Amino acid sequence: MYLSDRELNALLPLLEIRGPDDAPFSPADQIQPSSIDLRLGTIFWKPRRHFTLDLQKSRLLEVQPRRYYRREDVPFGRTIVLSPNQLLLARTLEHFAIPNGYAADLTGRSSFARLGLMVNVTGGYINPGWSGHMTLQLLNISPNPIRLMPLTPICQLRIMRLSSEAERPYGSPALQSIYVNDDGGPSYWWRDKRIKLLHAALAERSVEHSVQKEIYDTIGPREPEVIERLERYIAKLRTGDLHNARSLLEGFGIKEERRRVRRQWLINLGRASFTVGITASLWVANKLPIRWWHFLVWAAALGLITLSIHAFRTEVGQHFGAAELRDCCPPE
Repeated sequence: MYLSDRELNALLPLLEIRGPDDAPFSPADQIQPSSIDLRLGTIFWKPRRHFTLDLQKSRLLEVQPRRYYRREDVPFGRTIVLSPNQLLLARTLEHFAIPNGYAADLTGRSSFARLGLMVNVTGGYINPGWSGHMTLQLLNISPNPIRLMPLTPICQLRIMRLSSEAERPYGSPALQSIYVNDDGGPSYWWRDKRIKLLHAALAERSVEHSVQKEIYDTIGPREPEVIERLERYIAKLRTGDLHNARSLLEGFGIKEERRRVRRQWLINLGRASFTVGITASLWVANKLPIRWWHFLVWAAALGLITLSIHAFRTEVGQHFGAAELRDCCPPE
């Protein structure tokens, strides 16, 4: 049974609802007859690109769990556009908690559903003991772009009383809860104990959690391509080589250093092709009369010039070589 506004007001101290200092939670404005209006926050996560998410393999997702998403901070007064058929992760502006003895669900409001905006596609149920900024899965199923603005009262929180307090509320060690004090970001599906059991049943090679944590602490936030190269490198290692983060990263750093040097040489060669193309064009222009092979050389010169323009616009990119490893983790 959902709580009424009278009961919600009485429960407020335990719900611990709070907003930022410049936009505090207002019970008088946000508590409805049997729900609480929650507002759209200022932090959004956009998918970086199309990718295949393989639920069979977690590999080193924990090294950089959000590499497939780009975070965008939208301050008050600004907007963000949600295109048709686009998914956008957001979070509630309010941070709140669900006390033991209660549960809750989060649902979108009818006004936005009529615009074709799905505010919380699934996963709206909240267990007793949870706390954080609730994630919102925003999906535009209309044919028109929708411009979203932080502070919009975009969803409703409904509280229900349980028949008794939960013996193991959310966050209990035995449950291995994956969204304790959640910040409302992308999924941590691979941390689910049921997914871990599935991976174990499939005999997937994995890296110990302590080693993953050490790798994450060392390598920090990097470009997605660096993390993907690290995953490919680890996939080729023997199981016995997966228990020491330092040696693992040193081996990876050697490969990254070679890749960086090779890529720099290719870029330099590409840039040098501009001079070759121009020289060839001028040389052919002085060889009169014009014959068929003139056009062949000019076409090749044009290709070299185009290649050089691309090379001038290309950077070596981010790598995790010996220098980066030394900066992150100096040798003992």
